[in-house]
Amino acid sequence: MSEAIIDRGRRVVRLEREAIGALEERLGDEFARAVELIARSRGRVIVCGVGKSGLIGRKIAATLTSTGTPAAFLHPVDSVHGDLGIVGADDVAILISKSGESDELLALLAHLKGFGVRTIAITGVPTSALGTNSDVALDAGVREEACPHDLAPTTSTTAALVLGDALAVALLQEKGFQREDFARIHPGGALGRKLVVRVEEIMLRQQLPVLSETSTMREAIMMIADNLIEHNDHFRILAAGWELEGKDPRDIRVRVAGRFCRIAYQMVAGGATYRHPSGRGHDYVLRKLMQFGIEHGIELREVMKILEAATGQLPDVAHGEEAEALQGEIDELRKKRGSGVRTLAEILPAVLVKLGVKLIQSEGSGEVDRT
Repeated sequence: MSEAIIDRGRRVVRLEREAIGALEERLGDEFARAVELIARSRGRVIVCGVGKSGLIGRKIAATLTSTGTPAAFLHPVDSVHGDLGIVGADDVAILISKSGESDELLALLAHLKGFGVRTIAITGVPTSALGTNSDVALDAGVREEACPHDLAPTTSTTAALVLGDALAVALLQEKGFQREDFARIHPGGALGRKLVVRVEEIMLRQQLPVLSETSTMREAIMMIADNLIEHNDHFRILAAGWELEGKDPRDIRVRVAGRFCRIAYQMVAGGATYRHPSGRGHDYVLRKLMQFGIEHGIELREVMKILEAATGQLPDVAHGEEAEALQGEIDELRKKRGSGVRTLAEILPAVLVKLGVKLIQSEGSGEVDRT
């Protein structure tokens, strides 16, 4: 029984895969015309469809919008009850119908032409009324539906969805839509955090704490501790609590420095075992930091010794076993990568960004101070 069920599922996947393969072979000049028509438009894209085609249309409109081509879904029935108000003469409409003979879509097509809207049909029958009366007709025809009765829209809706994705991706490349553009319209969630934050957006440019060229690593770490206490909410609260307990200010600075170094080491080692409130998540700003052990070409134990020497708080054995366990894997990864980070100082700005500390910049130089 279970084998029969699996075979049915595989049949659906096979039929839809074959339909997409045939769609790829048919893609030609009409597709290029559709992309150019939308790219040249000064308006937005209006996507229309009824039933399952309407659901596919909503997804296509969402994909276009999120990749730099403003789009909206317009239901054909609602359109004749006031929603045509969203349509402008500079818009381009995509109308989706398997048969190309949907009464609702054909009625809407006439209204759109009255507005001067250019039209693109995604239909299984390019010679249908919808296909022949649109400016561009994209062939989304399929040999059969995956439904055993060849009735329920399955293969045909997949083909229409794939054509919509193809249009969206071709358009973003045609328009030169970059990661930075994507970041601006996806500011929320993990994706937004990964793409949006830029060092130059959060760095201070005035009243800068700058170390001299002869300063020691310990002085640099202690300056970082001072900045954590001043700018980072978590460490500010910790420091305030220790102060209420009567701790000496110098001891507070050393405690903060020690915690910073433990966080920094875990990031350098690429481990996720040390869950610190100020070090959660993985932002793209930390790519250099997370790959430091791979690209820098030094043993993780040596990194630990540098941090230990900087604060005098962390014994070498604190993470020695973990560092040793990771070293073999890192050696293998390092062989596959070119050298990137050259000095330990290059990772410190990334650590500061992750901890919410404003980066420092040497006045007049335009360069981040990495002392």
